[in-house]
Amino acid sequence: MTPPYDVPFRDTFWNVPGWTQFLLYALSFVAVGVFALGLWQRVALWLEGKPEPRVDRLPERFRFLLRHAILQQRTLTQRYPGVMHALMFWGFCVLFLGTVLATIDYDVTLPLGVKLLQGPFYLLYELSLDLFGLFFVVGLGLALWRRFGVRPARLDPTPHFAMILALLFVINLTGFVLEACRLAVVRPWWGPWSPVGWALGQVFLALGLTEPALRGLHLGTWIFHFLVSFAFIAVIPYSYFIHLITTPLNVFFAKLDRHGALKPIENIEEAESLGVSTLEEFSWKRRPDFDACVECGRCQDACP
Repeated sequence: MTPPYDVPFRDTFWNVPGWTQFLLYALSFVAVGVFALGLWQRVALWLEGKPEPRVDRLPERFRFLLRHAILQQRTLTQRYPGVMHALMFWGFCVLFLGTVLATIDYDVTLPLGVKLLQGPFYLLYELSLDLFGLFFVVGLGLALWRRFGVRPARLDPTPHFAMILALLFVINLTGFVLEACRLAVVRPWWGPWSPVGWALGQVFLALGLTEPALRGLHLGTWIFHFLVSFAFIAVIPYSYFIHLITTPLNVFFAKLDRHGALKPIENIEEAESLGVSTLEEFSWKRRPDFDACVECGRCQDACP
């Protein structure tokens, strides 16, 4: 069901042949399967930890999650890194939700005869994704400059961080290129509602790219984009990107009592060691805390 041309709508597989669509769905199952396996292996290790009561006071925990994970209140207390991370976090979240909504639109509601991404709602959708995609790129630039340009003492400018930032930048940039090629060829009246993609499309036209060239660039970039995106999904549980999952968990299960309060050690006279001496002695809460580390250096600044 395609709306009339005067109604703005999302043309999901524009310029994409059937065989690449099949490849997309096949590789999506592979990527999700690899992701699920890795996540389950992590969770199994976490659950082997000692018991610790952290599922009480749920309303307070959800409020804490909203303030510090979603709204980034604590992160924003540090001006430069706070704004940098907020731009990347909110940009990533909006782009992720946009991808989920596009999937629902094409694979769930459209077969039922309902087109979600059309009309004014679609215009708002396109504007939001372009702006937050731009915010995400700005955040990545700030992160790159801070770690490799300013280089505060608490940060270690290791090569793997450059690879991380480059991967995220490539995924986002290729998304803009796809949008630009489509808008440059189709030239719908609602194109300016995607300001970044529309502007880049105008650059392509000014450079003299013909319709066949734009279509070829679009298809090649589309294949590269989804291959890199699925690789990103697959490696999340096995890499630095696991913090996308563990950091919200860390916040939700955080200690709500007064900081610095120590738990009494039972039978201290008979104890063979004080505190934790082996990995097996860490609780199920402490284990994912290790995976939530993003090497931001705050622990170095806080350590006396």
